[in-house]
Amino acid sequence: MNKHSLLIITFSISIALAFFSPPFIFANMDFMSRDIRAFVGLVVMLLLILCYGRATISIFDICALSCVIIFFSIEFLWQRSLWNNIFSYYAVIIFYLLLFRTLRADELNRDIFIGIWVRVGYLLSIFSIIVFVLHQFTILNTDFFNFSSLGGFGNYNYQFSLFGLSLNKNFGSFTLVRSHGYFIEPQYAAFYFTINVLLSSMLNKNRYYRGFYTSNILAGLLTFSVTFYMSMVLFHVFKLLSNRFDFFASAFVFIIFVVFLFILILLPEQISNGDMVSNGLLNISHTSFSDRMIRMSNGMNILTNSSFFNFLLGHGVNFKNDSDRALSSGFFNVLVKRGLFGFIFVMTMLAIFLRRNYLSFLICFLYFFAIAWYVDYIFWIGILALWAGGYIETSTEKDINRVQIE
Repeated sequence: MNKHSLLIITFSISIALAFFSPPFIFANMDFMSRDIRAFVGLVVMLLLILCYGRATISIFDICALSCVIIFFSIEFLWQRSLWNNIFSYYAVIIFYLLLFRTLRADELNRDIFIGIWVRVGYLLSIFSIIVFVLHQFTILNTDFFNFSSLGGFGNYNYQFSLFGLSLNKNFGSFTLVRSHGYFIEPQYAAFYFTINVLLSSMLNKNRYYRGFYTSNILAGLLTFSVTFYMSMVLFHVFKLLSNRFDFFASAFVFIIFVVFLFILILLPEQISNGDMVSNGLLNISHTSFSDRMIRMSNGMNILTNSSFFNFLLGHGVNFKNDSDRALSSGFFNVLVKRGLFGFIFVMTMLAIFLRRNYLSFLICFLYFFAIAWYVDYIFWIGILALWAGGYIETSTEKDINRVQIE
C-alpha cells in the first residue's frame, strides 16, 4: 500500500472514530460500546505511527508526553475517577498528539487531511440544513435509526430524520426548529460549524471553498446558538478590520448576525402571549444561555469551596455535587474535574496550535465557556484542521508574494 492510500485510510478512520464518540448521537447506539471505540482508537493510533514513520521527536513531544504521564499517574494513584473515564480522556489526548505528529511531518499529509475534513464538513452542514427545512416546513418526523430510544432523547421536543436531529423551541403558537444534525445538542453543532467557517477563511481561494464557507455558516445560523452568533460577530468584525474578505460581503453578513443576535437575546418576553409590540424587551431566559449561566455559577460555588489540593488537581470525573446542574461549561468542567493544572495543560495545547491565529484561539476559548469540548475527538481534530489550514494559508501567501516579486 502506498503512502497516499495509507493516509486516506488513516484520516478517514480517525474521523469515523470521532463520529462514533460523543458528542455525536451514534455514540449512544447499542453496537458502539466503549470496547469497540477503544479497539478502533488503538488501530488508528497504530496507523498514525505507521504514517509518520521515523519522524524526529521534538521537545514539544517530550513535554506533552511527560505531562500526560504525570496526570495519568495522579489519576492512577488517587483513583478519583473510573478507569474507563481515565483511559478515554487520555486516549483522546494521545490520539491528538499522534495526529499532530503525522500532520507536522509532511505537506502531503496536511493536504489530504484538509481535503477529507472539508468533504465531511460539506456533508454534515448540508444534512443539517436539510433537517431544518424538513422539520420547520413539513410534518415529516421519521426516526429511521430509532434515535428516540437513546440517551433520553424521547423526553424532549426532538424531531428525527435520516439526516439528523432538531430541537423544537416553542414560543406560544410558534415553534422554532433548532437543527443540529447528528450532534446531541445544537451548541456542539454550532462549534463544529464555527471551526469550519474559521477554516474556510484560510482556504478561501476558489469557488469550492467559498461554498464550504456558505454551507457551514448557514448550518450554524440554523442552530440558533447565541454563542455561534457571538463568535460570528467577532469573526466578521476581525475580517472587516483586516480586509481579508470582500468589505461589502463581510459587512452584509455581519449585519445579519447582529440582527439575529439581537432577536435571540432581546426577544419580547411576552411573545408566548402574542403581545410583541407593547411589552418591552425580553430577558435572555428564553435561551439556553441563561441555563448555562446558572451552571457556571454552580461551578464557581464548587471551586470556592474546594480544598487547595482539589483546586490544583481537581475532584475527579466522578465528582458529584448537591446541585442537579451538570458542569456543561468547559471552563468550570475542567477546573472542577481536572484542576488548575489540567486547565493549564488544555489551554497550553490550544495556545501552541493556534498561536498564529489569535482569532481562532479567542473563539475556541469563548466556546470553552459554553461546552466541555476538550474531551471530544471531533473538536481536537478540528483544532488541528485550523492549525493545518494556517500552514496552507501561509504557503499560499508565500507563493503569491513570490510571483509578484518575479
